Amino acid sequence: MINFYPGPSKLYEFLQEIFPSLFESSLITFNHRSQPFHELYQKTEALFRKKFRLPYGYHLFFISSATEAWQIVSYAYPSAHYLHIYNGAFGQKWASVSKTVGRHVSEFSFHYNKTLSINKVRKKYRSLQPHVICLTQNETANGTQIKNRTLLKIRRSCKQAIIAVDATSSLGGIELAWKAADIWFASVQKCLGLPAGMAVLIANERAIQQSSDLHYNSLPHQFRNKLKYETTHTPNILNIALLEEVLKRIEPVRRIHQKIKRRAKFFYKWLLQHQFELLISNQHVRSETVIALKDTPENVEFIKKYALENNLIIGNGYGKLQANTYRIANFPAITDREFETLQHCLLQSKQLLKINKLPTG
Repeated sequence: MINFYPGPSKLYEFLQEIFPSLFESSLITFNHRSQPFHELYQKTEALFRKKFRLPYGYHLFFISSATEAWQIVSYAYPSAHYLHIYNGAFGQKWASVSKTVGRHVSEFSFHYNKTLSINKVRKKYRSLQPHVICLTQNETANGTQIKNRTLLKIRRSCKQAIIAVDATSSLGGIELAWKAADIWFASVQKCLGLPAGMAVLIANERAIQQSSDLHYNSLPHQFRNKLKYETTHTPNILNIALLEEVLKRIEPVRRIHQKIKRRAKFFYKWLLQHQFELLISNQHVRSETVIALKDTPENVEFIKKYALENNLIIGNGYGKLQANTYRIANFPAITDREFETLQHCLLQSKQLLKINKLPTG
């Protein structure tokens, strides 16, 4: 079964070789205050910094999920005014978390086929003077992304704000402009090619120093533990050990991004040539890692079912787009040959739809 679902998605194939050795070793049974864990944390962060070009002054933390990261950020600055910028369901959910915990929240929403307007963000920032700006870099729900140059322009325009970025469907697949934000986070079951059940959170010292220490998993509490290469809680040690192994084996992120970008460009072109309808008509905002297509609800169900019968998992639509869209992951663990198999399957499903005289998108 080849998993093109946009998370949890396909694992790196070499992980199946690593599992037995990890079970044979005692590493994953050591507690998180032990010397073996200290060494694992230290080595993993060093590899992360090297492979993903993470600047010094930014620190790596291990948490349970990107959803927990929403809460950590929302709890971090209790007296702050939060500005949530989003164009899809996951960005909107993050805003709802901030409101649920009682934060003063303003929202800046824009259509998923529109480019984020920097001038409008500047005006909103100047009129509200928010202390925290929250963005979703890659919106998994609709297959869009905010490019690095846009994030950097926001950073330059909003120098005093703490900027937090959800990079769940892109971290590990594309090169990120780390200095454009103070906080980044992502679950590991997408571009990092790992089993679900863990997320990484990256924060710089400015974000940590300004953060409240009033809840257990606060940034200052995590940072104090991280200075000893420990965690505030019993972490997912198996996934941390697997992350270290992934980081040992993968190429530097710049090379990964080149491959992902090249494959996305080719696949988008192929889809249009074969008259598949893209959800995102604006090529400037199309995601490189999550590709969203649309069709009639009946055709969407047929395509997904046909793919499953051929041992391929295609992602459902999400939220309001659930019935008439489907999504395909373009993550690093998926091979070019597997994409060729997917293309063949999509063409066959389209031909069958024509034979059955069902209306195509």
